[in-house]
Amino acid sequence: MYQITDFADLEWRGDKPNEVHTFMYIWENMLSQMHTSLSRHELAGILLQKLDKSTVLKEDLAHYHRQVPGHPDQSYDFLMNSMNRYLTRKRYDVNRTGGVQSLIKNMGGRGAAPAVEGGTSKKAKAKAKKAKEAKAIAAPADKGKGAGKGSSPKLGICFFHNTEAGCTKSAKECKFDHNKLSPAEAAKLVKPAGRDSRATSPGGKRPGAKAKPGPKASAKATPKSPSYCFKYSSPQGCNDKNCQFMHLPEDMVAEYKRSQGVLRKLHDKKP
Repeated sequence: MYQITDFADLEWRGDKPNEVHTFMYIWENMLSQMHTSLSRHELAGILLQKLDKSTVLKEDLAHYHRQVPGHPDQSYDFLMNSMNRYLTRKRYDVNRTGGVQSLIKNMGGRGAAPAVEGGTSKKAKAKAKKAKEAKAIAAPADKGKGAGKGSSPKLGICFFHNTEAGCTKSAKECKFDHNKLSPAEAAKLVKPAGRDSRATSPGGKRPGAKAKPGPKASAKATPKSPSYCFKYSSPQGCNDKNCQFMHLPEDMVAEYKRSQGVLRKLHDKKP
């Protein structure tokens, strides 16, 4: 949860389109997790202090200050829309530059600015500079509008890219922008839910999970003594499960005694 002091610590990042987009993402993310609610008039006052440092929004801010209190253009919505309008203009410039270059390429190079002796013309240099800036500008999606064809809108700044471990995905594969923030601003990012679960092992078990104990090997049975258990044959019986003598029924005990008597007689007849 964020406090009013966190908004005061949030700094304007600069006038580059990707920095303006990052500032808006952090601002809206903090606003959605405010501990206390602020009126739109209070939010406008805090946001105005940040935007006063911008050069590209200077005309919009001058228009804001010229309005009387209560005018729709002197409001929190006007300040937010001024940033959105700036990003829309920059995207238009990028798309227009790409369209002109594609047209020239299809024409076989006709219409390109002629080279001047000792270097390229000023017009060619300006176009080259715009093309270079176009590659560096990330095209953020307008709030409430769908993504353009062929690409998916980024969901904001990547939390994991701003950690020591880094993001496991490339900037192209990741659904979030891979922009490096300062430690203070990175600490304000919210860790996405569902991305901190432990990886499972190829066998489907979590690392470090204890294996289920297998069935205990049965102990080797102690060989029984060739004699039978006298206690088992008595009325009380034998309750010893580990008894080393054989537990025989009465008929087998009688047969055992008979065979023992025969063996004894044979033994006595020996010289």
